[in-house]
Amino acid sequence: MILENYMADIFTPTFHKLYSKYREQERLVSIERIAEKPTSDYLSNEVMPRGYPVVFLKSGVAARSESEVIDILNEHCDDLTIQIRRATFDSPSQYITDRQLQTVTMREYLQGFRNSGLYAGNQKLPEHIEAVLNVTPPSFGDNSIEPPAFWLGAGGGGVTPMHKDSTDNFAYQICGTKRWTLFPVRDIPFLYMDRPLENSDFATSSVNPMNPNLKEFPLFANARSVVVDLMAGEMLYLPAGWAHHVENLSTSLMINYWMSRDHFARSVI
Repeated sequence: MILENYMADIFTPTFHKLYSKYREQERLVSIERIAEKPTSDYLSNEVMPRGYPVVFLKSGVAARSESEVIDILNEHCDDLTIQIRRATFDSPSQYITDRQLQTVTMREYLQGFRNSGLYAGNQKLPEHIEAVLNVTPPSFGDNSIEPPAFWLGAGGGGVTPMHKDSTDNFAYQICGTKRWTLFPVRDIPFLYMDRPLENSDFATSSVNPMNPNLKEFPLFANARSVVVDLMAGEMLYLPAGWAHHVENLSTSLMINYWMSRDHFARSVI
């Protein structure tokens, strides 16, 4: 693999600007956990310019128990139609080619989700549930944040294979714990990524970082991950370009907001 051709072929000019900025960024040993609240000003002035993920211990969102979350969802959106998929995959490529979705109601999913081996990932969050849970995203101006999504599943599964998003991500953990295995922007050339959507820097990796095949993917030996467990009541700020593999360690509800593509593109220097 010729790295220059690989990078030129699959990523947009926006990502190339980002990569140029952070290609020699110092590596992290651990993710900083901050006691400050994630206000827009604090994020804009103190956190985002550094280009590193951070966890906010006081996200402004109340930590909920599994039973509280189930009760809220049953009461307020039991007839909501959602799409669910397998919770785990044998390989990242299977996630892309064999991610069959089933359409069910929230009530049907909640009745057996703990033992079903199914996951409700990246589903549209109704506005009234956002209000019930009292989740408020940071705002950097008009249309700076995309509508929220929720990710709900049991522990011991609910895996999303390694990928990277197009823009910054703000992930609020409502209940349970999620383990994030993160790779910095500088490691993208070693992650064997493919960009399935034109005009987007969303990309998926062919490597399973939990059990990498270095004979098939030898460049992955150059990559170095950092792992963080996101717990209920916390928020993870994940900068664009950081690849991540995510796993539920316990029954988990996470709500996330991506920065809008237009706003992010204007902010990249």
